[in-house]
Amino acid sequence: MSPERARSADADAVYGLLHEAAVWLSARGEIFVARGAITRPGTEAELAATLQLVDDDPEIWGPSLGDALFVHRLCVARAHAGRGLGLSLLDWAGAQARSRGRRWLRLDCVASNARLRRYYADAGFAPRGEVDVGIRLARFERMA
Repeated sequence: MSPERARSADADAVYGLLHEAAVWLSARGEIFVARGAITRPGTEAELAATLQLVDDDPEIWGPSLGDALFVHRLCVARAHAGRGLGLSLLDWAGAQARSRGRRWLRLDCVASNARLRRYYADAGFAPRGEVDVGIRLARFERMA
């Protein structure tokens, strides 16, 4: 099996896989969401962003030393993009790491995604090398 770029025709299948994973992760208590403003009285605020926090990530970072919290699947709805929500969630994740006695907040992204690498660097994350797990990933960390 080798990864390939998804095509438009794959959108429904990709959504299905992501939905299945989201249900499973939510049930485990690893997924967090941020909601936007309530647009109509009596309705729940729309989902604006999501992220996953995990205690270890051995496939990408190696054996856990218990000194880091790991961010995965940070995603901001396009309707809320450009407002600093992603940065706020990263700061919140850092506070979560500190409250759990962790020194580091770590994350990764596809190594070829220069824009996302720049985003994390601008958010105070230092590059910590790359790893190949079937796809090349760039690792980043900052103090929690």
